[in-house]
Amino acid sequence: SQDDGQTWRELRQHGATLARHPDIAASHDTSIGVVWDESNADGKGTQILLATSTDGGESWSTAQILSQPGVAASHPKIISMNNQFSIFWTESGENNQLRLMTSVYPL
Repeated sequence: SQDDGQTWRELRQHGATLARHPDIAASHDTSIGVVWDESNADGKGTQILLATSTDGGESWSTAQILSQPGVAASHPKIISMNNQFSIFWTESGENNQLRLMTSVYPL
């Protein structure tokens, strides 16, 4: 909203119907990053996705997959600092061993 919440732009859905655990971050300029998890296309496991905007949300990039294939990835978090988005999530693969994963997306 650009008028203290009086009006809002049209809603935009990121992710498929079963997308869950979203998080959002905004930079000092007009960049915005959104992350979420959703089921893999093959139905085996879940993946972390990222979409970004460089114009305050007017337009968005095509979502890109950040996690590795064949794992269960969930609960992403995104922060903006030092001219980049830092993304964190958990993954469990073979033997259900849980790992903390990170990715950096430069602005």
